[in-house]
Amino acid sequence: ELRSFHTTLDGTTTDIKLLNNRHIAATAANDMKIAILNWHNGSLVRYFSGGHTSPIFSLGLASNGTLVSGGTNGLIVLWDLYTGELTR
Repeated sequence: ELRSFHTTLDGTTTDIKLLNNRHIAATAANDMKIAILNWHNGSLVRYFSGGHTSPIFSLGLASNGTLVSGGTNGLIVLWDLYTGELTR
């Protein structure tokens, strides 16, 4: 099933991961933020910010709920998907 929605996120989206078992989408952008969206209706669940000093270009998800993001400067940041807190 194809889904699309429009949001008012800042920056250009550089990566997106659909987290089907959690019904959310994680988007990375060149504004150094990660947005967690409800992929049923496009509503913003939360922003993750403060971990990157350059645009984010890559996202990944570990089986334990850790969201991994990579910046253009080589920095890799680990986030707790449930709280938005930096874990490393």
